[in-house]
Amino acid sequence: MSAPNPSTSLPFELRTAILNHLTQPEVLRAAAVDSLWRSAAKAHPNYYRNITIDAPTIASREAEYTLASELSAGRYAQVQVRLSIRVEWSDSVLVFVRILGLMPRLVKLIVQPTNTSAFDAENFLNLLCKAAAPQLRTFKFSIDTKRSWFDKNGTYRVEIPSNLFDSHAPKLRHVALKSVAFTSSHGLPTAFAHVTKVNCRDVHFPLSQGSSMSVVREVFPRVTDLTMHD
Repeated sequence: MSAPNPSTSLPFELRTAILNHLTQPEVLRAAAVDSLWRSAAKAHPNYYRNITIDAPTIASREAEYTLASELSAGRYAQVQVRLSIRVEWSDSVLVFVRILGLMPRLVKLIVQPTNTSAFDAENFLNLLCKAAAPQLRTFKFSIDTKRSWFDKNGTYRVEIPSNLFDSHAPKLRHVALKSVAFTSSHGLPTAFAHVTKVNCRDVHFPLSQGSSMSVVREVFPRVTDLTMHD
């Protein structure tokens, strides 16, 4: 018979203090000790999982099952997903639908579609409008597509919908965008209201009184670190 674990007799407040000195993997292991450790760990900012899927040849259904399996172990945690799946965009629909179901728990989402059409890329952004992102802290969208259409300057851009993340991402602080556009005619997104760090490359903002900066400030009203590249 194994000896009892002395840590299970510690008071909740002491367990919480101990977690502050543990690494992220150690916090996850602590959560498996008993229910009181789990309660303390779930409230800790290091209670999350990193998941990487980098499989250039797997079928989309296999990718979906792999993602679902990885996420099942962290279903009670905040889930940080770094997703790298190099398959045909049209074959990856099931994977992106799965991501939509995870939006309430995601803390970081990086989307880098390649070799896809404007229609497919915008469909994915519209898909992200169907779920709020209450835990999301970082959002990066960088597109490199089949150049289906161009603006008057010859630059390809995909429109950011006005109700991205169902207009609710209160913890979102870092946004990086490439080759997208904001249009006032369809309404500007409000999900970026609390973002403080922004990196934009080849991003189009509409003009307001001859300048686009007023629109930038409207989209990112709390930005303190702004980087813009043509």
